[in-house]
Amino acid sequence: MKTEEAIKIFLEAKVGVRNPKTIRWYRGNLSVFSTFIGADKQIEKITIQELRKWRAELTQRDITVWSVHAYLRSVKHFLKWLNDEEVLASNPAKRLELPRLPRTPRQGISDEDRDAMLFAIRGNLRDYAMLLFVATTGSREGGVATLTISNLDLADMQAVVIEKGEKSRTVFFGEKTAIALQQWLNVRPITKEDEVFVQKTGCPLTTAGIYQIFKCAARDAGVEKNWSPHQWRHAFARNFLRNGGDIGVLSQILGHSSIHVTLLHYGSLVNKDLQRAHSKYAPKVT
Repeated sequence: MKTEEAIKIFLEAKVGVRNPKTIRWYRGNLSVFSTFIGADKQIEKITIQELRKWRAELTQRDITVWSVHAYLRSVKHFLKWLNDEEVLASNPAKRLELPRLPRTPRQGISDEDRDAMLFAIRGNLRDYAMLLFVATTGSREGGVATLTISNLDLADMQAVVIEKGEKSRTVFFGEKTAIALQQWLNVRPITKEDEVFVQKTGCPLTTAGIYQIFKCAARDAGVEKNWSPHQWRHAFARNFLRNGGDIGVLSQILGHSSIHVTLLHYGSLVNKDLQRAHSKYAPKVT
């Protein structure tokens, strides 16, 4: 089987199972791999030596180590899937090592810029409730877009969000967010749709629409960087740990597949956070 044909079969198998954005991510990464290895290359003839040669070439490009890691990770998953499906008798990428990623803590938007955006958007009940929801739950854009009234429990201040395809998880928020959500629902357009955040026409907001709301709030607040919804998610995690939260609990709250993902992104704190933790928890000698 040719590489190009194998990629097509792999992508078709992911439709309806994985998020469309994830499928596009695989398609883009595997297209780069196909260009290197050759679209007409027989998939069963790919060797570990060729994969290592591709890894070496990627490291010479003007791209980040995170991008190199993503390319290799997608190809490893692709070849493993072919092996599991018995298209390949063995997995040539089994021994392909991924580059070590820098342990740079994800900081996200600063508290000052976050509050400035909330202040700038306070006159819009929908957008204010949305930003507060993200700030206090650490939800992804997809979870905000698919949040439904049926899955929203204002009394217990929790909601079920669906993110990254069909993965659902429970998120929690405080009284201030619950009040803001109720105020928005009081004036929300009457529509047959169940989504919490809808347009004036009653149609649900898309992830692209949510991104634009954050962008406009940042512009109005004079915030120039780290304003995207995902940067708010990073800030939620940062503050959770700074306030003494357990990283294992944080992993569950964020909906990570494993604690290793949480440790990779948030396991390293900046010096001032380490110093603050040291002052609080280190033994006191008198």
